[in-house]
Amino acid sequence: MVQMPPILSSLQLTYVDLLLIHWPGPPGDSKDPACQGHPDTFRACRQQSWKAMLELFKQGKAKAVGVSNFEQVHLEDLIAMNATLPAINQVEYHPYWHEDDLVKFCQSMNITFNGYSPMSCPDYAVPTHHWQHSALEEPVVLKIATAHGADPSQVLLAWELAHGVVVNPRTRDPAHMKLNLAFEKVKLSQAEIGEIAAIAPPKDNKVCPDPHQYK
Repeated sequence: MVQMPPILSSLQLTYVDLLLIHWPGPPGDSKDPACQGHPDTFRACRQQSWKAMLELFKQGKAKAVGVSNFEQVHLEDLIAMNATLPAINQVEYHPYWHEDDLVKFCQSMNITFNGYSPMSCPDYAVPTHHWQHSALEEPVVLKIATAHGADPSQVLLAWELAHGVVVNPRTRDPAHMKLNLAFEKVKLSQAEIGEIAAIAPPKDNKVCPDPHQYK
């Protein structure tokens, strides 16, 4: 709560369109008593944080509030509060890491599932990020891209949309931006959707840490 005014001031705004709780567990320097220490569960921390988010929503400082990297068990902590549910759950989603049961659960609760890192790789604009694997280079993806006369990135985005996932690719390359905006022209068959889902993930198959670690 106390962090919001300086954030809005730095942005020169009176509100933000969307505000998310980034992780189901706290940062190491959290000053919230419910989030300090190393308890067996961060359930109280999640619920306390969500109460604060709803208050910011009520005050009009956020037009929508949601969460990020929340698994079903984390969402159930919020459901147990009998309060307004998150508008969105932003979770890593790509052929190497796709929690389809979580997608279905969010959809059943009317929580928009937003997939980040849709290309299965981190931000290449950051020089320190070096990634050995990319679903963009998978033979199955390349084959399907050729069949549709599309770019591999468009195939991946179309695959995620076919699962009801709202995707948010990011790039600084104008050419890539144009490709991303035109991906909806790619209509995958059920067989192609299944082929991509069946891609064997590499050992280091996840871009961000696994949120299952937060109990």
